[in-house]
Amino acid sequence: MDMLCESCHKLPFKYKCPKCDRKSCSLSCVKQHKTEYGCDGTRSKTSFVPLSEFSDNHLLSDYNFLEDVNRYLECNERDPIRLLNREPKPKYHMSQKLKLEASRREIDFIQLSCAFEKHKANTSRVVKGKGPSRLQKIHWRIRWLFPQCDVEYLDTNVCEDELLVNVLNKYIHPTSSDPVARHRLETYVMAGLEGVKLFMKAEMSSSCARYYPLDMSKSLGDNLSQKTVVEFPEFHVVLEQCSKQYVHHPSIPDACSSDQEAPVVKDLCVAPSEKHTASLPESSSSLVMLAQSYAECTDSE
Repeated sequence: MDMLCESCHKLPFKYKCPKCDRKSCSLSCVKQHKTEYGCDGTRSKTSFVPLSEFSDNHLLSDYNFLEDVNRYLECNERDPIRLLNREPKPKYHMSQKLKLEASRREIDFIQLSCAFEKHKANTSRVVKGKGPSRLQKIHWRIRWLFPQCDVEYLDTNVCEDELLVNVLNKYIHPTSSDPVARHRLETYVMAGLEGVKLFMKAEMSSSCARYYPLDMSKSLGDNLSQKTVVEFPEFHVVLEQCSKQYVHHPSIPDACSSDQEAPVVKDLCVAPSEKHTASLPESSSSLVMLAQSYAECTDSE
């Protein structure tokens, strides 16, 4: 009786339904059992199977099921219609929070448009501190420029409380630094921290580049205070014998010899007339003054 077809009960069965396990002898009996029991003939991939009945076929079936799920997710991620309707990541809120926390620390934080690569690459963020106070800390992205070796490195997560000397030691310390970085920065390693100076470019509307000298014995946050930061800071690590070309404004005190904080970058701008006439010889300066007086007479007429 068990060998007979369960639809016609006349002939021995040849097929077994993957879903309901009903036996059939022909195509007509298969269609009949699907109509009577509402079966679609598709095996349930998530049905419970006792451990005593679990076989290699079930294991292969589960593996194929997971592969199908992964394939479906990947196709869904590449769907062009879904990509067009995808909501942008909420980076705007994080940028505003970063700008707020930077202003509380007297840092002039400038955020670029989302089209700029520097904005896209910025990983600086605000993180809640540990301990009972739970003070918020800024974790900065830093670009280190080593011009004497034509090398640059990136730190994506540096807390504002970190001392610059500790962060820099990862690259130029003679023993504890990264071996690859130590080999590429051999000139700096031989000079040591005593033969190296740290500068940060002052963001100002001037044709002549100006730089802030930084104090490596102070924290990152103290060095960035009262300075302008465009997305994230960029530090120039310069050998002492090459530091003279990194000129800074006379109003900026040497950070390594004075505890006074550097003034805001906006105060560093020199008036255009003073900037141009200061570098001209005496005869050329008189010509400039004559041209200015002529322009004033023309305007008055």
